[in-house]
Amino acid sequence: MTSPQLWLDQLLSTGGDLEAPPLPIIPVDYLPNATQKHRTALEALEPPDTTRLLNPSHLLKRFMTMDDVQETLRSPSPSKRRRLDNPNTAPVPLRLGDTIANKIILPNRATRVDEAPGDYDSALSESAASAQSTSVTGKRSLSPTKRMADLRVAAKKVEHCPLANIAGLPAEGRALHARVQGISDFPVGVVPKEIQEAFEKLCGDVESPSIHAFATKAATRPAHELFAELHALNEARVETSFCTIKHVSEPSWNERVHSRILRQAVQNTPGLAYHNITTAKVIEALVPHNKYGEILKKKMVDYAIVLGESIIPESIITARLAASPLSRTVNPTHYAPIRHEPIAISIKTNTPNCSEEGALVTLSMWVSAHLNRLRIMLLSLEAGSPIEVALPLVYVSGDQWHLKFAFDREETIEIIESVLIGSTATLLGCYKILAALRILTDYATSTFKEWLSRAILTPE
Repeated sequence: MTSPQLWLDQLLSTGGDLEAPPLPIIPVDYLPNATQKHRTALEALEPPDTTRLLNPSHLLKRFMTMDDVQETLRSPSPSKRRRLDNPNTAPVPLRLGDTIANKIILPNRATRVDEAPGDYDSALSESAASAQSTSVTGKRSLSPTKRMADLRVAAKKVEHCPLANIAGLPAEGRALHARVQGISDFPVGVVPKEIQEAFEKLCGDVESPSIHAFATKAATRPAHELFAELHALNEARVETSFCTIKHVSEPSWNERVHSRILRQAVQNTPGLAYHNITTAKVIEALVPHNKYGEILKKKMVDYAIVLGESIIPESIITARLAASPLSRTVNPTHYAPIRHEPIAISIKTNTPNCSEEGALVTLSMWVSAHLNRLRIMLLSLEAGSPIEVALPLVYVSGDQWHLKFAFDREETIEIIESVLIGSTATLLGCYKILAALRILTDYATSTFKEWLSRAILTPE
């Protein structure tokens, strides 16, 4: 008789009271490993303590959730004291999540790429300038000046006016405009006749200049200078194509194209020079304020054509500066190479895809500072008296060259729109620009120099 049958018979004979059944013995062949075999053998000798297995506290420990475990880990034991930091011990490095990760500066997605100065370093410097403008201590706060509308609240308002306002310029300024306008509309005789054959060969089938573009009279300069000039202007045309195709930065445009043109414009006039002043700084005392007492942001142009020693002797400049505030310079900047060489023509350059409004703001701020410097040296006039001479301004956008005029009035400073001179994309355009620049340099060495000598440099 089997064990279950014996158990059943005993149960019935005792009246049916339930008792624990006999422990079944699992065959050894069904045990998976030696550990379980050993446990089974021990259980055969000594049955497990069922009272312990059924204890509620034991079951509770077996079925604790992970939340209970984490809560237990978070709760420190009351019997343990919190360890204090010892200042003599080496500091423990902080976790990355506590420091650097929380201080990562993400780029502003609202910033447009075309509003940048042209490259990444320029964008960083602009951001640094904006940050500095909000933390000036002991001085007036700086006002961001990015739009022409910002200049309408300047202490002396700057207005950009249409060409119709040219009638308000002095007679010399109107005559200057008429000559440059003539070069732009009807470029007659801008190419020396001695180089006509070489000029037409370089143009090929791309350009077909009018016969009137060539001079009818012989040039006063030797032929080798004329051919060297032709070579330089053709290089400017070739570099213009390169800069346009490659979408180069503003400094590359300046180096490859604009400097070549300016060098040709001044090299045949003794005492006349051009300077790249992009790294110069405007004198802060000359930067205009707005009606709220804030200093408008300082802006610099890219080039300046100046009157050197053989045009105005340095001794005259230094003698006049000795009796004037800001005595170290005749210009609105302390840039050393031009401290004693008056600026006659200011030039602002831009890449073709940059905002024209930003360039106009720069020109406006620079002109305001320049006129402020000239007013300070006009000691015989009342404060705020206008400067009675037109200042030529050149704005270059890629290959396009424009002429503007700045004129000082009682209440405002007017910047008058004027002439699209020409483009360095064509060889004839390069000669038109060169002819116009030489007209401007003639104005600088005559009209502007005479006014400067009479109104500022003459001893009182």
